[in-house]
Formats: sequence, C-alpha cells, structure tokens
Amino acid sequence: MLFVVTVVPAALLLPLAGTAALVVLQSAAVVAGTARAGGGTDQVVVVGLLYGAFQVFAALVVLAGRREAEQRAALAGAYAELRAASALLASSARDAERLRIARDLHDVVGHGLTALALELEVASHRASGPAAEHVARARSIAKDLLGDVRSAVGGLRGEVRGLEAALREAVGGAPGLEVVLAVREEVPVDPDRALVVVRCVQELVTNALRHAAARRLTVDLTATAAGLHLLVRDDSRGTRHLRPGNGLTGMVERVEDTGGTIRFSTAPGRGFTAELEVPA
Repeated sequence: MLFVVTVVPAALLLPLAGTAALVVLQSAAVVAGTARAGGGTDQVVVVGLLYGAFQVFAALVVLAGRREAEQRAALAGAYAELRAASALLASSARDAERLRIARDLHDVVGHGLTALALELEVASHRASGPAAEHVARARSIAKDLLGDVRSAVGGLRGEVRGLEAALREAVGGAPGLEVVLAVREEVPVDPDRALVVVRCVQELVTNALRHAAARRLTVDLTATAAGLHLLVRDDSRGTRHLRPGNGLTGMVERVEDTGGTIRFSTAPGRGFTAELEVPA
C-alpha cells in the first residue's frame, strides 16, 4: 500500500512517462515479492493486477486534479489579460473624451470669448456716458469667462491619467499584497506598449502572490520621449537559481516583440526584481 501512496507525489512532481515507469517498477516489485513469498500463479497475477490498478487509479486522480489546476491557472491568466485590456480601453476612452471636450472648449468657446473681449475692448474706447459703464462691465465678464474656460481646459487635460489609471485598476485587489505604484508619465504611451506594461505588471503581481510569498511590491514606471522604464521589486524570500516559468517567459517574449529588453534578478533573502525598458 506504500507503493500506492508513493504514486501520489510522483504524479504531482514527475512527468507522465516518469509516473508510468514508477507504476510499472512498483507493480513488478509487488509481483516479485508475492512470488518469493510462495504465492501461486493465480495469486501473483491477481495481486499484481490489483495493486497495479490501485496505483493507476491514484495517478489518474492526481493527474486530473493537476490538469484542472493548470486549466484554472490558464483561465485566471486569460481573465487577467482581459481585465488589463478592458481597463486600458476604458482609460483610453475616458482620456480621449476629456481631450476632445478640452479641445472643443478651447477652439470654440475660447476663441469666441477672445473675439468678444477684443470687440468690447474696441467698444470701450468709442462708448461714452452710461454706455461706457455697461461696456466695461461686459468686457470684465468676458475676461472672467475666458479665464474660467482656460481653467476648465487645463483641469480636463490634467485629469488625463492614461497608463497610471490602467495600472491602478490592474493591480487593485491583490489579496495579502501591498502594491506601491509610482508613475511618471511625461508623454502619452501608445496602447500597444501600454498593454505590454500592464500585462507584465500583472504577471509580476501573480508571481509575487503564487510563488514568492511576498507581502510588498513596488512598481516604478517612467514614460519619456525616449521610451518606457519599469522597475518592479518584491520582498520575497528570493532564490539562488532562477528558473523562469511560462509566465516570465511570456513576459520576455512580449517585451522583445516591442524591441525592448527585460532583466530578472534574485538572491536568497533579497527578493525578486524585474527591470524593463521599451523604446518609444
């Protein structure tokens, strides 16, 4: 029965061929032991088949659970990518609408009020008596309105957060992990590169939760005319030898597709660091 128990961790840790080889080897050991103990041919066959079936059943149960976990992880990854894309799309749509309203206010209302203020300026030099007082008051109101329009346009442009909003949406709600986000977006980031950055940050958050047992993650992003620079650090236990899995490998592929580079570094007790650079 210990052979049946042994199959469980083997099915979790070994590839399918290794698990099958272990089942065959242990079944042969059961058959040999039964024969050596003086069992007849029928007994040897029955015991071998019985314990072989037990081992196969245990392996199949574990493999089914393992496959389900892999599918659940793949589904979670797809959901994370969909959430990142949705957050980025929603943020881009909001920013585009704000910029459109700001441009319309500046080009239509702002220019109209400027023209009105100029006309009132001319009228103030030609009017006399009680009319001059009304013209001066109208000119003052027009100037105040023009100042309000300019303030509104500046406020709308200041609310355009772009990539920062998408990143905050993407990293929000990470259970048991404190995420410190710092974004300096000097120039707007195009949607393709922004999506790469959001997906990479999500993968690093998932890695910190699932594999590194980290409690704190810092994300530092700078976007300039030259390109993007992203630095992500966690306070995990670290490791001496880094073996990139599918997630980290996928990050490297995404970044290299944009012409960028990404570097990973880790050490025992020093956490995990990822540094990403993407050209403009």
